[in-house]
Amino acid sequence: MPVRFLNDPDDEKYQEAYFNKFEGKWHQGDFAEWTLSNGIIIHGRSDETLKPGGVRIGTAEIYAVVDTLTQIRKAQS
Repeated sequence: MPVRFLNDPDDEKYQEAYFNKFEGKWHQGDFAEWTLSNGIIIHGRSDETLKPGGVRIGTAEIYAVVDTLTQIRKAQS
């Protein structure tokens, strides 16, 4: 989570990019919450898309392959 944007002295672009959809709430594809001690708990992805090494993969694609394995009875999302 970036702290601020370069060349955005009043944080206008930063606020527009991450806090515009839900007032006072970070929004970028992850479910997270601020704790009372100013920590952050990441609960998971909101859009079910992973991006390892810059390649976008939907979790449904992973489950579809895992479900074909005879050793796996049922993959759950």
